[in-house]
Amino acid sequence: MKLWRIRKPDYRTDREERANNGSIKFPFGLPGVECCGTWGGCDLLDLQCPIELRKMRALTERRPVIPDELEEIRSTLRRYPGFANLGIMDLTPGMRFMPPRFSPPRIVDNDFLWPASEAPVVSPRVAALLGRSCPGSFVGIPMPECSDWILLIIKRRTLPPIERRSDRICSRCGRPNKVSAPTKLAIFEDMIPEGEMFLLDTTLHILITDRLKQQLDEAGVRNIAFDPIMAHAKP
Repeated sequence: MKLWRIRKPDYRTDREERANNGSIKFPFGLPGVECCGTWGGCDLLDLQCPIELRKMRALTERRPVIPDELEEIRSTLRRYPGFANLGIMDLTPGMRFMPPRFSPPRIVDNDFLWPASEAPVVSPRVAALLGRSCPGSFVGIPMPECSDWILLIIKRRTLPPIERRSDRICSRCGRPNKVSAPTKLAIFEDMIPEGEMFLLDTTLHILITDRLKQQLDEAGVRNIAFDPIMAHAKP
């Protein structure tokens, strides 16, 4: 099965890259945790950080905390709408919240902007195309700095490779107790979720189907590169 990784093109200079993509920061999010090693991910949650908590140092400095402190922060968040029913696997260490701070690029005739590799900002026509082709695969966060453009938060992801899967997680921090294995760009058909677009669990690369790639080609979208990826039948 043929898939495609989508990414930013290769630029000649850092200045050219900034001119085409702008920059983005996520000032609010959970800290890392000192449990099962010191760790924290970089997942994006499509919920706004509660206004009342935006000066909370733990959500802005995000220095690693011990598990009891992390659970106290989670409990505080669960008092607010949207967070109430989220468990430890929904509020993972290092997770970043909305809203971001986006600085638009100088060049505005592109369709994909890549201020963050795992969460591109897309033009209205690409947002409409993806809405038709990938319903349920992503959440679009409006970018007030770029009228009608949206930040893509991709909700679907592959299963991890079989050697990295585990039915057990740490009850204190939520980290899966999985066998150590290299993080690599490898995918098998039994890992693939439904839909036309998803994240690769091990690397957070964005993958799309051949069908969606053809639609993007036909639309002539700008500022995007495609790398072919083969999904193998069996690990």
